[in-house]
Amino acid sequence: MKDDECKLKNIPRMSQRRFRGSIGRSDDTEEFATEKWDNIKIDHYIEIETKVSIPGFVEKTIPQFISKFTRIPIKDNSTIKFIIKSPYNNEKTKWFWKVRNVGDIAISKNMIRGQIINDNSLTHVEPINFSGNHFVEIYGVKNNIVCAFGRLEVKLGDVKNI
Repeated sequence: MKDDECKLKNIPRMSQRRFRGSIGRSDDTEEFATEKWDNIKIDHYIEIETKVSIPGFVEKTIPQFISKFTRIPIKDNSTIKFIIKSPYNNEKTKWFWKVRNVGDIAISKNMIRGQIINDNSLTHVEPINFSGNHFVEIYGVKNNIVCAFGRLEVKLGDVKNI
């Protein structure tokens, strides 16, 4: 993706409490950027790439646009690595990740999650535990202002190949 394509073009909507679906009886652990930071002035969209690691298979990169159509298989000890693929980077930017499990299985297991974590890293690794639709968001924060944002829908399911 060229630098000018990473500017604000067709940005997915940032998660917000008012747009969230039902969480049933799950613990409400989800955090929202709109509640965590007072200033959100997104001037840069962050592309997120995924690398899936499944024991017995070669690690495979799944580009962001393909992830919308691909269901990643669930196998024991599998992981998915999220990587910031945007040329936007500034040493003053702090990086925060949010991983949210969505759907009936996440609710029944009481694992919706969705906390915003400051690991200040350009990568984030997650285990692949159960099927369903999930999402990850990345926030770039500079001077306590969210200035960069990315979101990726992640579909996990019982499919033989990726």
